[in-house]
Amino acid sequence: MREAAGYFIEPEDWWEYRAPLHRAGLSRLSPEARERFKRETIEDAAALRTENGLWLDATALIGLGVRE
Repeated sequence: MREAAGYFIEPEDWWEYRAPLHRAGLSRLSPEARERFKRETIEDAAALRTENGLWLDATALIGLGVRE
């Protein structure tokens, strides 16, 4: 059985979730360039926002067992 698992977040929260995944690349940018990139990324994410927010998939592995 497969069900959608996840939750809605705001564009600013999406940045906080994704930015650490790109820490090495972001650290190479100047503070001004990093801030501009952040602002533009949040603006791009905001354009995709639905009335509930941005959908963030959450991966879940659920197993069932039977003891005999």
